[in-house]
Amino acid sequence: MEKKNICESCHEKCCVISYVQLTKEEAEKLKDNVVEVNGILFLKNVGSKCIFLGKEKCTLSYEDRPLSCKLYPIGFTLENGKPVVSVDKNCPLSKHINLKKENSLIQEAIESGLDQDIAISEDD
Repeated sequence: MEKKNICESCHEKCCVISYVQLTKEEAEKLKDNVVEVNGILFLKNVGSKCIFLGKEKCTLSYEDRPLSCKLYPIGFTLENGKPVVSVDKNCPLSKHINLKKENSLIQEAIESGLDQDIAISEDD
């Protein structure tokens, strides 16, 4: 099953409980829809939903979506100030993700604003 079909059958659950971290460049483009928490930039939520979640899907074009959205279910968290890459196991797509094979996506993330070394979570 291709990614598009998996995502469409899920009905954007990834956008319902949403904490989308932004690069500085993304925050500048989406500035009216950004909140800063402890120095980290996030998309605003309406309740627990992403502000750009429409009736059934994201209202942003794919090209305009933050890198975090494009990479999902691959995500980033900070552990001791260092970005760590992991996969959200709640996403149906996660069983099709192998982080060690996703080097180009991870490199894109690094080049788009993360100027630190990134570690891969041990449980993936």
